[in-house]
Amino acid sequence: MADLMDLITKYRNAAIAHGKASETSDWKTVNKNYDIIIECYAKLKSSEEGRKKIIELMDDSNKYVQLWAATHSLLLDNRAQEKLLLLSKEPGILGFNAEMTLEEWR
Repeated sequence: MADLMDLITKYRNAAIAHGKASETSDWKTVNKNYDIIIECYAKLKSSEEGRKKIIELMDDSNKYVQLWAATHSLLLDNRAQEKLLLLSKEPGILGFNAEMTLEEWR
């Protein structure tokens, strides 16, 4: 369980860092954190508990975490599309990313 929580913490921190770096066009940091997010997600999606934790992150206090969790939950939970639609109304890069994710999904 500790490993799972470590992965969730790492995923969450990378999602926040990715979002902040996206706002400032710090592409080196964006890319670094993207790689971390994808690495963590690959491990998390391999177990039922990991998938549940990703779904739970759609209710995180940070909207960038919500964005990544909803994106990774599209195949897992019907609420993911609703969350992305809600986030697409946010200003800036956050809303744009949510909107593009929905467009690609559809």
